[in-house]
Formats: sequence, structure tokens, C-alpha cells
Amino acid sequence: MTYQFADAIDALADSWASIDGKRGEYRAGKGAVTILDEPGGHFTGYQADAQSMIDRLRRRGWDVTPLSPAPESP
Repeated sequence: MTYQFADAIDALADSWASIDGKRGEYRAGKGAVTILDEPGGHFTGYQADAQSMIDRLRRRGWDVTPLSPAPESP
């Protein structure tokens, strides 16, 4: 799987984990996972979901672009 828009994927995954009440677990997994193609755990699961959502939006004609400069996340 090719990961594009790494910052957008990370921001979406972080937001998704926050909605689930698992932002802490997601952020803790960031340092522990080095291969994003191996599904499992909170980090890669949210990353894969975020990539899938972006891919689906693009197939429907939406463009996903970051703001410049990006606002800081809480």
C-alpha cells in the first residue's frame, strides 16, 4: 500500500482516535510502529482507516490538501 499525504493521514487518524477516546493509545503507538503496511494495534488501524477514507474521498472527486501553515492540534 502506498501512503500519500502523510500529514493528512496522521491528522485524520489522530482525530479519529480522539473521537474513539483513544488518542493516548494512538500517540503512544506512533513511536512503537515502524512498518505501516502491517495492520494491528491502535496506530496502524487508525492509519489504515485514515488512508482508506482519503482514498474514498479522492475517488469521489474530493481533494484533500492541508492548510498552510497547519494549525496546532490540541
